[in-house]
Amino acid sequence: MYAETFNVRPWLETPAKWLRWAMQSLQASNSTDTRYNLQQFWNALATAKGQAQTQQDWSEILTLDAQSQWTLGNLYQADASDTLKKLNLVSIGGPLAPGEAVDSLKAKLAQLQQNAQTAFAAQVTLAEQAKQAAAAAGVQSQAAATLTVGKNAQRAAVNDSAFQTKQAANMTSNVNFFSTSILGVPLWGWLAGGAALLLLVTTAPAMAEASAIRRAVEE
Repeated sequence: MYAETFNVRPWLETPAKWLRWAMQSLQASNSTDTRYNLQQFWNALATAKGQAQTQQDWSEILTLDAQSQWTLGNLYQADASDTLKKLNLVSIGGPLAPGEAVDSLKAKLAQLQQNAQTAFAAQVTLAEQAKQAAAAAGVQSQAAATLTVGKNAQRAAVNDSAFQTKQAANMTSNVNFFSTSILGVPLWGWLAGGAALLLLVTTAPAMAEASAIRRAVEE
């Protein structure tokens, strides 16, 4: 059943099942299950590689493996997107979060972007090999389509990385400013205190009015 969706023969039903589940987990934004299913897929595929004998066998194995790299690349991109969101929250809090937290998130973002590009590059390489094996065996496969998808993903990943990096820089551009100390107190502390004082001043008349209303009702 699962093997048919990838246009491979039933002998690869088990790895095909894990790969399909990984793709479904990715679509559901469940990164934990995606990672688990991918690992199970690679374990099952390793067994299949030990059984492969013909060009058709290898064309099917390589096609599945290439599609697993597409899934992995998208998983890394999803993780990068989540990291960018966290970076945005930290930058909004400014110095309320240590500067090293920002640096750590930016480093993690860069690594995830690189991992995604590496995965898509692997997809292209594997798909090219699968396409050649399918041609040698004279069989139809998803290798050519997988190759096209991989090349498109490669180009998109570079653009996405540049955009995210720019966004990260914009988000964190004011962190050092807010961390500046005045009389030993970080600027954010002064601003927070000023905001609290302003809130107290502006709400005092309203509080007094509310108190007067309550007294009038009680009387």
